[in-house]
Amino acid sequence: ARHAAPAMPLFRGGQAADVDAQLRQAEDELAKRKAELTQVVAELGRSKNVAKDARERIAGREKEVASLQARGQQLQEELEQAAAESQAAREKIAQAKREAESGAE
Repeated sequence: ARHAAPAMPLFRGGQAADVDAQLRQAEDELAKRKAELTQVVAELGRSKNVAKDARERIAGREKEVASLQARGQQLQEELEQAAAESQAAREKIAQAKREAESGAE
């Protein structure tokens, strides 16, 4: 007790005041902790949102990559087909030339 009161009722009152002060201090501490917790929860929420956005962007990029790979595969197949057709056409031309030359003899 900060006050040295000789009378008993005053001392009791002093004890009550100390209890009230301690109670107020505990309530202040609790309010402070609640505020800190609220802040932590809010930060956690923001972090979760950032992580969710990042996951969604990654999933989107993965889809783009898969789509580009499929298109690349398709173009590769078309290129191989065109090369085969071109080769067949060259062979026909060569065959026609040989036939023309043997026909001209």
